[in-house]
Amino acid sequence: MLRVDSEPKKNLLKNALVRGFFVSLLVLIILIFLLTLIFQFTVLSESLLETFGKVVLIISIMLGGIQAAKMAESRFLLHGFGVGVLYLFFILSAGYFFNFNLLGINFLKKLLYCTISGALGGLIGAVAK
Repeated sequence: MLRVDSEPKKNLLKNALVRGFFVSLLVLIILIFLLTLIFQFTVLSESLLETFGKVVLIISIMLGGIQAAKMAESRFLLHGFGVGVLYLFFILSAGYFFNFNLLGINFLKKLLYCTISGALGGLIGAVAK
């Protein structure tokens, strides 16, 4: 006999990893906009742009990891780590699309930034829950 699943399909945004990833992208957009305004209207040197970019990357992934961990019912660290990995795949696919070279030491740095900040966000989200 054919069995019909009575549970409705879950909304994709109810998934903790996906929601955390989209939160991190939203935070990234907001922080980049603020960073643009700061560099436009202050006398800060553009040599600091790379450092500020890394800080924005880490903050956005960490906040996405916090959101994912708050939504998750268990495995908070893995949810935060997963947000960092999704973010890394997003960076790699954007780099491939725009023909950026993200291999070698740059890839290892991005891997460390994304995974560590995502996992740290997962831990903070578990404590904040």
